[in-house]
Amino acid sequence: MLKLTLATVAAHPRRVAIEAAIPAELRTIIETARPSEWLGFTHFMTMLESISKVLSHDEMVEFYIGQIHRAETDSAFGRFMSGAGRVFMRTPMSRLRHLPRGLDLAQRDAGDMQITPEGEHAARVRLHSLPPILRNALYARSLEASLRFAVGQVADDVRIEIDAHEVADGVVHYAVSWTERVGS
Repeated sequence: MLKLTLATVAAHPRRVAIEAAIPAELRTIIETARPSEWLGFTHFMTMLESISKVLSHDEMVEFYIGQIHRAETDSAFGRFMSGAGRVFMRTPMSRLRHLPRGLDLAQRDAGDMQITPEGEHAARVRLHSLPPILRNALYARSLEASLRFAVGQVADDVRIEIDAHEVADGVVHYAVSWTERVGS
């Protein structure tokens, strides 16, 4: 995932400023990592903190949405999964229900995610059992891009409220709501 982050940085309009904020040793670790090598949360958080020095919260959400889009389009597997998602996950809830597994694949041991529907156009997302290194507001906010991307593929006017008052205890709550896409 961090290699994908570097590729997303390289294509970003503010590339020079973001690259300057990323420690050289982190860049080297990421660039020399083998495809099967798992880099820890320390590296992920350093990258997240580096990007946050340059981009505002909303810009970071857009950055990570761009990274997710890049992941879907830059490989045959990504294109396959994107196509499967369009066929089999046609509602916001069906997309949200797949996020816990996606989180586990992308960020192993990053806590557990529960999705609870709240009517036809809303859901509660509870992220809990976060490891100590991820118990901070920056990480809690970083997941907004995943939620926004998943729901935004099939709905309009996606709204996300983050309640991170329990983040020090390893718990974050998200209220996600949306408007049905016209013509769906």
